[in-house]
Amino acid sequence: MLVAATVPHNSRKCCKTLENIAIAEQIHTLQGHFSSVNSVAFSPDGKILASGSSDKTIKLWDVITGGRICTIEAHSDSVRSVAFSTDGKILASGSSDKTITLWDVTTGGRIRTIDAHPDSVRSVAFNPDGKTLASGSYDKTIKLWDVTTGRKIRTIQAHSSWVNSVAFSPDGKTLASGSHDKTIKLWDVTTGRKIRTIKVHSSWVNSVAFSPDGKTFASGSHDKTITLWDVTTGWQIYTIQTHSDWVCSVAFSPNGKILASGGCGDIKLWDMTTGAQIHAFQGHSFSVAFSPDGKILASGSGDKTIKIWEVASLPSVTSNITTTSFSVQPTHSQVSQSSFDMPILWCYLLLLFVFFGFVSFVSGFVVGFVVCVMGIGCCWRFYRWFWRGKI
Repeated sequence: MLVAATVPHNSRKCCKTLENIAIAEQIHTLQGHFSSVNSVAFSPDGKILASGSSDKTIKLWDVITGGRICTIEAHSDSVRSVAFSTDGKILASGSSDKTITLWDVTTGGRIRTIDAHPDSVRSVAFNPDGKTLASGSYDKTIKLWDVTTGRKIRTIQAHSSWVNSVAFSPDGKTLASGSHDKTIKLWDVTTGRKIRTIKVHSSWVNSVAFSPDGKTFASGSHDKTITLWDVTTGWQIYTIQTHSDWVCSVAFSPNGKILASGGCGDIKLWDMTTGAQIHAFQGHSFSVAFSPDGKILASGSGDKTIKIWEVASLPSVTSNITTTSFSVQPTHSQVSQSSFDMPILWCYLLLLFVFFGFVSFVSGFVVGFVVCVMGIGCCWRFYRWFWRGKI
């Protein structure tokens, strides 16, 4: 899994390399699709790569040899998203034909097709427990499905526009969604209740991904940025503003140290500690995915191909790492700084309003009542920050 980021520190240059990581070379270019490759996913054992395309098919590939295992005539419209179950036995696909289909990975046979949404299915994701599948759609909703029976568990009226991406946290308790309405939302999987809404992107959010430890998540946007977030508080940690065009996809490496991002024409790797760019692959874009061991990165592109890149651990060779320095600007929502300043400010305002309100009220001034009400408002704002992680 990979994570994306934007970095905000005072006039500081980030140029630290990520030790023990070096870029080797392209291993395979996989050809066979007749239209854009919209989604790629590795099986849990890392031996199979699945690709979904606008040519309406899914293809399964042998990662080691690059050979095609099979082609599945999957849908009557573009395949927008593919995902493996945690045991690797089932592959789910979401399509512009409004359906979700579950496939037997061993045989390539269809298990079931679900008439999922009244509009295109943009994203599918398995809960780590393997029992639940989430789907995000252009109908603005998220739906949760029982994998065994295919029955709908819940519909979440999620966004005011298309839902472009859904992702489960590693513990399976939280679901993140990114939307055309420029927002990210976090949901309680058990109840379907919204935990919080986050809005910082200036254009639609194309992709969301949780870090392996579940403490942070990344978002990639049409505004050319990647942002890293604290899951508990919802605070923005930092934002990377170095893509020249849309960010279509983000993914964390299995160790959480690297974030991969697919832009419109390039793929970049980022050091999650510093936010520094480690490497860039030119000429490929759209979907990105790490292998379970973190040694391989796969990308699907509008040129109808899939490429498999080696990201090898070479402790003795750090000079091969390409890094990019960039300036980062401070942000009011950065966890390490502003999360402490904001509650203190509201506490002072609260005390001032209550004190002067009480004095004025006792003195008989009508304005005292107004000031007391404003004090109560400060209490409410402080409550929202402290217990719900936002103002």
